[in-house]
Amino acid sequence: MYIIYEIISILRVWIIPLGVTLRCIYCLIQIIYNEDEKKVNIKRMFNAILFLIVSEVVFVVQDLIEYYY
Repeated sequence: MYIIYEIISILRVWIIPLGVTLRCIYCLIQIIYNEDEKKVNIKRMFNAILFLIVSEVVFVVQDLIEYYY
């Protein structure tokens, strides 16, 4: 069970924020070099940031539930 908690903490602290950051950087580079798909890449960046917010909220709710039970 300890291994599962360790994997979740690694996901929470490193992998998810790093993935979202890299996705936003990639979309910014695509915006610079491909002006035709600017709106699509902005929407992709928005969705990536929204995913980060939702995933962090899920982890906070999980912590609250574990604390109370």
